[in-house]
Amino acid sequence: MAQQQKAQREDRGQCEFLIETCENLCREFDGTFLRIDKQNVPQAIAQIAAEYHITQIVIGESQQPTWKRLLKGSFTQKLMKHIHHQHIDLHIIATEK
Repeated sequence: MAQQQKAQREDRGQCEFLIETCENLCREFDGTFLRIDKQNVPQAIAQIAAEYHITQIVIGESQQPTWKRLLKGSFTQKLMKHIHHQHIDLHIIATEK
């Protein structure tokens, strides 16, 4: 149990480090970094994109097993459903599993 908690703390720490890195890069290039805490992430991204008149979205997506995509749908599919009526280009970068 203690090992699992330690691993979770390390994961949270690494996640925070990555977020801070992204935030710093954003500031370096005079961008606006938004950190939104929502349950429905694809819907939140679409709402923010509309509000800020965003025309380009870049996301990373790892490959999922076919059964998982069929049962739950992929993040990309959900996001596309929310932005299909907006004039937004969606760029998908393949990541490792």
